[in-house]
Amino acid sequence: MASKKRTSRKSAKARRRSSRRSGDIAAVGASLRFETEIGHVFHEEEVNIRAIDGATGKVVGSILLEETKRERTYQVAQIYVSGEWRRGIATQLWEQSAAYAWQRRRYALASDVRLNSQARGFWEKQVRLGRARCVEVWEPDNEEDEPAGGCRQYILQTPPPLSLR
Repeated sequence: MASKKRTSRKSAKARRRSSRRSGDIAAVGASLRFETEIGHVFHEEEVNIRAIDGATGKVVGSILLEETKRERTYQVAQIYVSGEWRRGIATQLWEQSAAYAWQRRRYALASDVRLNSQARGFWEKQVRLGRARCVEVWEPDNEEDEPAGGCRQYILQTPPPLSLR
């Protein structure tokens, strides 16, 4: 099943403890394996979920989550997918993240407030399908020059749907 590896190291900000788990998940048209690394910064988790090509062992995508205990969410801090793997990998990373957040702490998955056009499109689709809602809107004259009233942050329903496609 899943192997666990624990390491310790000190950083300037906090002591981080990490454990690694991996499991195989079949992707549409490809064999992917997802690996989860959990670190602790102060008393909150940082979670890195990586999508790995089963044939080559190459990391083809990753998503970084930050636990926010006050809001009871895991917030997506960063998502990356290799150019040649664009179709569907990001959605699978979102699905893995939502499942992790719910199974680990019964938390919801929340978007970052800095969304690129692809991430915004993903979240707007989830709102249209009734799976997510806007929890924060942009104020007039904001520092980011975003249109007032536009959604700044989204949150996924709980429990999360099995598929976000």
